[in-house]
Amino acid sequence: MTNLQKQVPTKIIGIYLVIFFLWWSFYELSGFQLFATPFPQALSGSLIKFATWTVPAFLLMKKYHDSLYVPFDKIFTNKFRVAPYILITFLMISYIILGEWVEHGSLQFSNSFNATDLIGVFLFVGITEEMVFRGWLLNALLLKTTTIPAVLISSVLFLCIHFPIWVKTGSFIQNFASGGFINVLILSIIFSVIFLKSKNILVPIVIHMLWDLALLIF
Repeated sequence: MTNLQKQVPTKIIGIYLVIFFLWWSFYELSGFQLFATPFPQALSGSLIKFATWTVPAFLLMKKYHDSLYVPFDKIFTNKFRVAPYILITFLMISYIILGEWVEHGSLQFSNSFNATDLIGVFLFVGITEEMVFRGWLLNALLLKTTTIPAVLISSVLFLCIHFPIWVKTGSFIQNFASGGFINVLILSIIFSVIFLKSKNILVPIVIHMLWDLALLIF
């Protein structure tokens, strides 16, 4: 970072975070649903998340295109070596499989896996979360501070956005007592490093989606 580089105003990031966190906390805790049946409910919920997470992040990235670590006009097109990210994906999915094997003594597929989860988790979560926390927030913070603080701040924010659903499901205390929150932080740091190295938001999006799919299957 140099003083000559443009930066996203701190005020803009702050206002965005307040609105974003207030909105999502209200949405999650209110239990608002457009439909009662699972598939339409999952689809409508995913579209709401896409509209209120991805779209604003996309527009802000476009508006402040020259104030980002990876400019908007390059964030989807930067070339990268594929092999390292295939290896990373393999190691991450192997970790899930190994954990399943250790816990159950064999590899078991999830009995709760269904088509609704493919929409609600696999297709949308990776896109929405990576666009907000890596494509927008981390990308903006990298020109306001050094790499490690930027990654840590964005990762803590990524952890905090999980709080509403943990409160709603009654798992907030459990996630801290069991150390589950550490997994979220580590995962966010991994996705952040992947974005830093590839300089292409599509890479962490795809790996995030495959991670979520592996969690659904196993």
